[in-house]
Amino acid sequence: MWADYANFGKALGTKELPRLDKMGFQYRVAPPGAIIRNGYLMANTEFPTQVAQVLTNNGSYVDVGSQLYVGPVRTPLTLRTRTKAINGASKYSRNVLMDPTLVLPTPAEIAAANAMQRQAGGAQMQGQMPPGQMPQGRQQAPSMSMAG
Repeated sequence: MWADYANFGKALGTKELPRLDKMGFQYRVAPPGAIIRNGYLMANTEFPTQVAQVLTNNGSYVDVGSQLYVGPVRTPLTLRTRTKAINGASKYSRNVLMDPTLVLPTPAEIAAANAMQRQAGGAQMQGQMPPGQMPQGRQQAPSMSMAG
């Protein structure tokens, strides 16, 4: 199954996207997927013919994995995906920010936090409020009606 998908991705990137470019279609280029593992950036793209790029301190982009960008990641990075159009012009995804200082909870930590909330009980923990009451600091959205 994975071999079929790899062949599909390669065909899409090498044949179909250039064909769409030639016909003048605008299509979305997905941003790269990225993770920082053991201090090093690992990134991938939607299709094998695309390249993940990182913004350097001098304002230019380099391909992830190039010799121009090596070493542990300690500061936030700006990433994008580049795909080459048939006329030689590149198309780019939107920029995404990768912050190595942001520590996300593990699935086990999320499950433990949810269990603690359930044990605490109370309607407010489950998002259920008595009619007409809002948590402090929140504004109730104006009601909308459909004019018919």
